[in-house]
Amino acid sequence: MSRYLFGLSLALVLFSSSCKIQKNIPLDEHPYVPDIHAIVAHYDLSLGSLNPYEQNSLISFTDGSYVLEYVFDNRKGHPLNEVYYSYIMEHKTNVQEARNSLVDNISAFDEAFDPEVFKKKERPDLKLPGDEFYCTEYYRSGQPVGSLLVARFGNSVVTIYINATEKELEGFFMDFLFPYLESTALAKRKNYQSRTPLKTL
Repeated sequence: MSRYLFGLSLALVLFSSSCKIQKNIPLDEHPYVPDIHAIVAHYDLSLGSLNPYEQNSLISFTDGSYVLEYVFDNRKGHPLNEVYYSYIMEHKTNVQEARNSLVDNISAFDEAFDPEVFKKKERPDLKLPGDEFYCTEYYRSGQPVGSLLVARFGNSVVTIYINATEKELEGFFMDFLFPYLESTALAKRKNYQSRTPLKTL
């Protein structure tokens, strides 16, 4: 899964003849990214050293679109306290491209989680911000393995996966993630209508 997730942005490069790739950029310049440090502070977690397990990349295209990807993966370093967290923000040139990306990302995860092995529980009950959203939890042999959220804010699409469920994190989406996103630049983009009715795919 991790190789697939961090490879999403690299796959996009194949479709562009001209782009700029930056790795390990200062996230202070992108306040809408809730990184592992914000999560640890919110939940008062103890994960030891964080930096060795973080990576990010920013791919900028000539048409003004870009993909920002952040991953924290300590599964090899902490077998008893494993955390995998992926955040991908795609900014497109128009709403239709953003909607296409939203649908493509959902389909990609559905393909990655074999339905013969994994069961999923969609969460349309969550009242999430954004113009459109999709949220689901994945289970294997009855045990939770992770949660996925894909949400569109105007021309931007956020795709988040974490190897824990909403219940395990005691309201990760509602109590932490969405208040965080709404308080930052992402929710304040001029093409984002905060009062647009939500749509569950």
